[in-house]
Amino acid sequence: MSLITNCIKNKDTTSNPIWLMRQAGRYLPEFREIRKKNQDFIKLCLNNDLASEITLQPIRRFGFDGAVIFSDILMLPYGLGQKVEFEKNFGPKLGNRSWRYMAVITDGIVEKWWEEPGINNEGSDDDPYLETMPEKCLEYLAAGSE
Repeated sequence: MSLITNCIKNKDTTSNPIWLMRQAGRYLPEFREIRKKNQDFIKLCLNNDLASEITLQPIRRFGFDGAVIFSDILMLPYGLGQKVEFEKNFGPKLGNRSWRYMAVITDGIVEKWWEEPGINNEGSDDDPYLETMPEKCLEYLAAGSE
């Protein structure tokens, strides 16, 4: 079992695992070099070789125990057929919906899916953070990976 798996399951470990979400790697010069050459962010996320390379960059540089695969939360609405655009000096723009999703994907198959109910287009509706809490994913992984 890996150090991270043992930690998730509350088993004794010889050291504390360190992992890095890919957002934290955006400042790395090697990421910035790839990004400069790949202006279309959606295409960058869909490029298996580049996404793998970007994921491994912080592990190579710092010797972390794991990393979340390089992608973006916006790939979920994109994959569901929703329009996703990036506006300079503004950021991402979605069609007319803004939901939170979370998924566990194994070998390209969605194993578990969570999504927040409702729509929050203007920020005025209730925006609960109940279904997509990271703790739900950790509990699911710990229970299912015996």
